[in-house]
Amino acid sequence: MDEMVVIERPIYSQKDFDRGFEGGKRPARNIATWVRSKVKKSECSCSCICKFIISHLPFLTIMRDYSLRHDLVADIVAGLTVGVMHIPQGMAYGQLSTLPPVYGLYVSFFPVILYFFFGTSKHVSTGK
Repeated sequence: MDEMVVIERPIYSQKDFDRGFEGGKRPARNIATWVRSKVKKSECSCSCICKFIISHLPFLTIMRDYSLRHDLVADIVAGLTVGVMHIPQGMAYGQLSTLPPVYGLYVSFFPVILYFFFGTSKHVSTGK
């Protein structure tokens, strides 16, 4: 025979919970408060914070090894190639969605910028 377990407990709203369990203002959660708390507790040193930032922004590692003499010309050619492809493609997508073509250009611009900051490979062309 299956036995059924019944658990009875009060239902709290957030205000009731805060009143009953020494609630109040919650600490603001953002990157600055997180960094301060880690540094105050000595859990994380300056090098730890630098490693954290570098691990989340891979372009910093790529830019450290960047050579203007060897890489700049190739990057300009690659940028022009991507631009030649993205401009008509973005305008066409804007028209296909019954919006002015400039909206397609806006939409095709941001993925490339976001990939620059958060992408892990320097050899990628984002496309639609």
